[in-house]
Amino acid sequence: MADRPPNILICSCEDTMPLDGSAVRRGCRGAEVSTARQLCRAELEKFRAAAAGGGPLIVGCTQETPLFSEVAGSADVTYANIRETAGWSKDAHAAGPKMAALLAAAAAVFVTSGVEAPVRDIAAAAGVGMGTIYRHFPTRADLVVAVYRHQVEACAEAGPVLLANGGSPHAALRQWVNLFVDFLVTKHGLAAVLQPDSVGFDALHAYFLDRLVPVCAQLLAAAQAGEISADSDAYELMRGIGSLCVGADNDPRYDARRMVELLIAGLLQSRST
Repeated sequence: MADRPPNILICSCEDTMPLDGSAVRRGCRGAEVSTARQLCRAELEKFRAAAAGGGPLIVGCTQETPLFSEVAGSADVTYANIRETAGWSKDAHAAGPKMAALLAAAAAVFVTSGVEAPVRDIAAAAGVGMGTIYRHFPTRADLVVAVYRHQVEACAEAGPVLLANGGSPHAALRQWVNLFVDFLVTKHGLAAVLQPDSVGFDALHAYFLDRLVPVCAQLLAAAQAGEISADSDAYELMRGIGSLCVGADNDPRYDARRMVELLIAGLLQSRST
């Protein structure tokens, strides 16, 4: 019996990304192609029905993978990031940078004011109207998760760049850790808007480890080649930094960043002793 052709679901994310369903059907002959405006929210039942159909399913969205995976259960689902990679029209390329700028602004506000910061403050920092934020992120949880993923990717991409341009490997590690500490503010706040025991939360944590532990390990290995001792482990170091940052936003007398700087400086001293 021949393999069943895939069912393909693509979503315009509330019309923030132009879709050409006919072009997709022409390029994916034999597949059943369906379009949606809000697949992860108002049209979630469309995804649920497709996942229950028994055949292979391709979903043109990676941002909501944790949610879809929870709904799909054991169904055969593949996720594709069409927003960032497909280039749907001559103007579509502008959506990615604009979204990145909005998320960067939100991240900066979260660092200074926490994840409960007013949406108007985020809108002002991004230079957009509040309606724009609500159109892309209907709930605060949607925004926090998007910022979380954006910051993970920014940290992951910064590691090799800092190693190439940061002077010494230890200096590159120190600069990367500063970025990581900024990220931890959002990560700790994530628990306030998501249930820590949910499948989505677990998937985000696994994604965080998969992306950042190898980057930290690369930076550590470079520094261990001549500047610091070789008895440090990337996961252990990241756990230690995370522990130093816990509760820092609730105690004005405690400077977590200073303590992390002392920890990183201590790696140099451990080499000389």
